[in-house]
Amino acid sequence: MKKYILLVLFFICYNAQSQIGIGISNPDASAVLDLTSTNKGVLLPRLTTLQRDAIVNPAEGLTIFNTNENCLEWYNGSYWYNACGNNISVVVGAAKRTWMAYNLGATAPATSLADSAQYGDYYQWGRNTDGHEKKSSAVNSATSASDTPNHSDFIDQQDWRTTSNNNLWQQGTGTNNPCPAGFRIPTRAEWEAECVAANMVDEVTAYNSPLKLPAAGFRDWKNKGINGHLGVGGIYWASDPSSTNNKQAIMFGFRLGKKSDKDTDKGNGLSVRCIKN
Repeated sequence: MKKYILLVLFFICYNAQSQIGIGISNPDASAVLDLTSTNKGVLLPRLTTLQRDAIVNPAEGLTIFNTNENCLEWYNGSYWYNACGNNISVVVGAAKRTWMAYNLGATAPATSLADSAQYGDYYQWGRNTDGHEKKSSAVNSATSASDTPNHSDFIDQQDWRTTSNNNLWQQGTGTNNPCPAGFRIPTRAEWEAECVAANMVDEVTAYNSPLKLPAAGFRDWKNKGINGHLGVGGIYWASDPSSTNNKQAIMFGFRLGKKSDKDTDKGNGLSVRCIKN
């Protein structure tokens, strides 16, 4: 009976005024619900990242406390926004690994296979984020004697290093990791596991997978860094160098109706999709 009376009073209050106040007699006119306290707070649902990502069709504005990140997060209609400043949108892949939800250099997940606004950047294998990765960066034919060139140019050589260095990016722990803190370049085995689990066999299935890989194409060092295959297919670096040619490394391509993983020249500019450590 007591619960019934309280419920009736709730609706009477709601109809009498459009605001509800708890701990306050005159709730703010701009608020539907005004909670006031000097010694208590509001306890939101506490979810792990996996539990959060299992929410089907989250509503824009849906808010949780992420227990993995120890931070408040809300869904902005496209991805989960992190109030702690670590605003890296992530997605759990079909193989149950956590990835960035968009290519390095993009700002949000792609909304279509040919979403050019979210293609992201084009990295030469082993290089850090120094400006060379931008699609319109200048082209320079001189190779670098160090792991950190003193310029931001795209180097149009088979390998941008004068002497090849296979320790860069290797197994995701090498020098020049361009991914945000806590992330790295995926290995060949990690890419393969995701391809199998998500049945990624071409550019269409790659985009329709949890990773939503866009067909960003690549920058061709043999063609002065000109972009090719834009909107046709996506080509992504693995952290593994080639086992047969020091000037090459492993790439995963989803284009022209098929998927391939093979050696390609380190001088090419390919997409990067980071995986969580």
